[in-house]
Amino acid sequence: MTTNRSGHPKARILVVDDMPHNARLLRTYLEMDDYEVMEAYEAEEGIKLALSEKPDVILLDIMMPKMDGYQVCEILRKNEETRGIPIVMITALSGVDDKTRALEVGADDFISKPFNRAEIVARVKSLIRVRFYQSLLAETQKMDAIIADMADGIVIMNEHWEVQKANRAARNLLNLPMDDLNGLDMLGYLGRFQLSIPPLELFASTRTANSFEVIRTDLDLPLYLAAKLTRVFDPSGRIDSMALTLRDVTDEKLSEQLQSDFLSFISHKLRTPITVIRGFMNLCTDGAYGELSEKLSEALQRAQRKAEELDTLHEKLITYVNCMVTPREIDPCGTVDFALETVWEAVKGRYPGRQTQLVKSLDPACEAVVVGQEHLEILLEALLDNAVKFCD
Repeated sequence: MTTNRSGHPKARILVVDDMPHNARLLRTYLEMDDYEVMEAYEAEEGIKLALSEKPDVILLDIMMPKMDGYQVCEILRKNEETRGIPIVMITALSGVDDKTRALEVGADDFISKPFNRAEIVARVKSLIRVRFYQSLLAETQKMDAIIADMADGIVIMNEHWEVQKANRAARNLLNLPMDDLNGLDMLGYLGRFQLSIPPLELFASTRTANSFEVIRTDLDLPLYLAAKLTRVFDPSGRIDSMALTLRDVTDEKLSEQLQSDFLSFISHKLRTPITVIRGFMNLCTDGAYGELSEKLSEALQRAQRKAEELDTLHEKLITYVNCMVTPREIDPCGTVDFALETVWEAVKGRYPGRQTQLVKSLDPACEAVVVGQEHLEILLEALLDNAVKFCD
């Protein structure tokens, strides 16, 4: 699908005219206004293209051999797939009856030859906008019945953040008034809660969708909501409406917190006995308790290696806990070079007998990466540790 200069999908126009030079002229006019144009030089070909491509507007010549434009229009209007496509009849006829018949068979408008570029573009632009709102209305009507009893909350707003409608779940999750919500400023209403993205940042964002977290602290126990704001753009690229979806993730949050607290408790309880075991083993191997036999010395060395493995597992557990509890920044930006320098000394210290050297070759474009600095350091430390551990 091609896009226009603003990055949105181009509106597609089908021109059906048995005179190629007329079709090419219309293509030239419309492409100047950034439309995608398809041409058909026979009635049957035009019907096939309309069914397969589903254009946004059809410009249909009346006077064609075999099958005239009136017949084509009737066929398209009777087909469920093309019934809603706006059709503009192109005519060289000036009689009122001819234009009346064009409207009777289902045409939305008509243009007289010779062509006037400004008139053609104005008619097409108007019909595209009408089709957009008609399709939006049809989809809205279908969705209303579906979303009414959904477990997830859904709030529909206009481009000014004024609430148009909200389902029962959204009213309960956000404690919205149960009476008429039309006109309620949703951005201001969200400002009473804790948001992972500040309200002003949400307002200024031009992205199609923003995911964020809403925390209600006005209750006895906090309520955590996973929220997603989706913007709907009209054909000109302006925001037409917005949809806010909400899902209660409180149980998931509490489960994560319980798991994190448990792992943190276990990791701290393991640290002391591991440190004591390794300390006494080092004293034994250093001769603090007398000379060791060869077999006892070998047994202690094996025990030391296993104690080191246990300590490594403990460190990995701590790393996992840190990953769980470290908040993910809204707009994270980690610095690769700084992270490498920070973790490299720690990695080298674990392998004092290894000959190691860190050689960096960083592309300036990759110096900053979209990840939190602490998470970046955890990742690079694991990679460098494996590199030293498993390579001579």
